[in-house]
Amino acid sequence: EPIEPPRVSRKEVQFLDKAQTAILLKAAEDRALYPILVLAVTTGMRRGELLGLRWSDVNLDAKNKKGKPAPYLKVAQSLEQTKDGGLQPKEPKSKSGRRRIDLLLTAAKVLRHHKAKQNEMYMKLGVRPKNTCDLVFTTIDGKPRSPRCLTKEFSRFIAGLDIPPISLHGLRHTHITHLLADGVPINVV
Repeated sequence: EPIEPPRVSRKEVQFLDKAQTAILLKAAEDRALYPILVLAVTTGMRRGELLGLRWSDVNLDAKNKKGKPAPYLKVAQSLEQTKDGGLQPKEPKSKSGRRRIDLLLTAAKVLRHHKAKQNEMYMKLGVRPKNTCDLVFTTIDGKPRSPRCLTKEFSRFIAGLDIPPISLHGLRHTHITHLLADGVPINVV
C-alpha cells in the first residue's frame, strides 16, 4: 500500500503595516537596536547582512549627478554564527546577494548619528579604532554582534509592544510589503 508523504504546512508571511512600523521604530529610538531596525525596515537587509555591514561599504556622502545627496551602502558580506558559537564573515550566497542599496536620507541620518555615538563610546572606553572591527553594528567594546543575541534581543523588545509579534526576518517582508503598497513595480522590488 502506498504511503503518502507528510504535508508541509506553510506559515503565513509576517509583516507590519506602516502604523505598526512607526510604533516599532518610535519605541526603539533610545536603544542600540534602533539603527539596526531602521536599516532592516528601510532596506530589507537580512540579519547576517546587517551585522556584516562594514563602514567601508557605506557611503553617506555620495551625491547624484545633480549634486543632491544620494547615500548608499553595498552588501558585500554577511556575518554568520558558527556551530561552536564563533562569528565569521562570509560571502553572499549568490551574485545577486552582492548589491548596492540606495539609502533613504532619514536612514543615512540615523547611521551618521550612530557612527558618532559609536566613536564617542570607543573613546570613553579607551578602545582604539585599530582594536575594533570595521563593522557598523558592534558590541560596546567594538567586537562583532552575535546574530543569535540580536534575534533574542529583538524578540524580548517586540514582546513589550502593542503590535503583532514578528520575527526579525519579518522586517524584511515588512520592507517589501511597504514597497509594493507604495506602487513600486514588482520587478524592481
